[in-house]
Amino acid sequence: MEPTGLPNQFVFDDRPGPLAEAQLRVEGTLPPSLRGRLLFNGTGQLKLGGEQLHLFDGYGRVVCTTFSSDGARLRGQHIATPLYRDERTQDRVLQRRLFANKPSRWSNLFDLDLGNPCNHNVIAFGRQLMAGQDPGYFVLDSSTLDIARPLDCGGLFRKGMNVTPMPRVDPASGRLVLWLQKPGPKDHFLFVELGPALDVVHQVSCQLPPGLRHDVAFTQDYYLVARFAELKVLKVLWGATPVFDAVHFGEKTSLLHLVPRKGGTPLAVQLPDRMHFHFFNAYQDDHQVVVDTIGYRGGVTFNRFLPDEAREKLGIDGGTTPTPEVIRYRIDVNTLAVEERVMPDIACEVPEIHPAFRGRAHRYAYATAKTAGDDSHDPGGYPWFGGIAKLDFQDNRARVWSSPKGSCASPPCFVPDPDRQGEDAGFLLSWVQVPRERRASLVVLDARDLERGPVAQLHHDDVLGFISHVAWAPD
Repeated sequence: MEPTGLPNQFVFDDRPGPLAEAQLRVEGTLPPSLRGRLLFNGTGQLKLGGEQLHLFDGYGRVVCTTFSSDGARLRGQHIATPLYRDERTQDRVLQRRLFANKPSRWSNLFDLDLGNPCNHNVIAFGRQLMAGQDPGYFVLDSSTLDIARPLDCGGLFRKGMNVTPMPRVDPASGRLVLWLQKPGPKDHFLFVELGPALDVVHQVSCQLPPGLRHDVAFTQDYYLVARFAELKVLKVLWGATPVFDAVHFGEKTSLLHLVPRKGGTPLAVQLPDRMHFHFFNAYQDDHQVVVDTIGYRGGVTFNRFLPDEAREKLGIDGGTTPTPEVIRYRIDVNTLAVEERVMPDIACEVPEIHPAFRGRAHRYAYATAKTAGDDSHDPGGYPWFGGIAKLDFQDNRARVWSSPKGSCASPPCFVPDPDRQGEDAGFLLSWVQVPRERRASLVVLDARDLERGPVAQLHHDDVLGFISHVAWAPD
């Protein structure tokens, strides 16, 4: 496959077909305890009817790397959602997206039924695999990766709802925590906890101010959800521009809601004026709730997540993304006073921690990090970051392993090592892609000794494109 445009535009390449199964060539020694599957979701097909789709509007493709005593094998395929099947058949956009309208101007009028390309996340929960995006999730066959059924949350999820693209497993209960949102003058929220059979074990409902949310975190007593932007609903209903063009970020937009897990009145905490998409973790410390998160100073447009020629054709501004910062907030639940601490000298995104520490005090976290060697299409855009960071929230500092200059590193997946004890006892798995050389390597880093570099690398003979989120499914 030949490069298209600038080397760092490899993420915009169209990948319409499946990824054939291949044995990966191993350099170094794979840890014997590394047994299971590394999965990622990202965009595959990015062109339809001759038109380029936005990176976040393309069709989802799940890629699975299976680790066994025989090494590692890779395969991948598109998630055959109804949207994918129908639009591929007719070779044209049939449903409105977050970043693109249907071609016919007036067909977008009053249309709030957004299509689900299912390209954002992949979740391994117990024996279940799921893939999804804000409009909903699909349960996948764990062997074939084909869609088994939509996830309806015991009938609670209905048309017109949004769902968090970032559900999290609570290690204290072994349940999957997520929220459902019904937009309105006040947004109706359902916080839901699912059991291993994807049955609803617990739910709490509340009303929150209208707005856009993305992630979820939790402590012993609270669910946490952050409003990162507001939506100009009349502009969306008018349909002249894509939905994301109606996103508004301004003073007092950024709100953090603490929703009691046993029910009760939510607490609304005014945060500094930053966009917050992703949480590292949250936990309680006496009368305080501690929240570690990523924040952007100013609004994020994601305009650079279209190639230059497509943006110019659509008349979209080419503004760049603000640098993502690592922030710790301490919130007094009695006064709602907020203390803010920014970690210096680090810019990173797509945070990860040891899964056993979710909801309780942690020291370490991990993320894909900006480096001096990045060949970046967007200085603040994490798809072009080339490093893996280990963040120490106790010492408020970060260490970064940098891939070779001009490479891009995917979000890291933390895999606990059963043969060792400790919060950082495990391995970080990240796909490092070299666009200029059209190759990719899955690097295995020891989280306890990041500076050592990879203990093993698994080589693939082509780049894989944009990788959104990753998950580990142990044997």
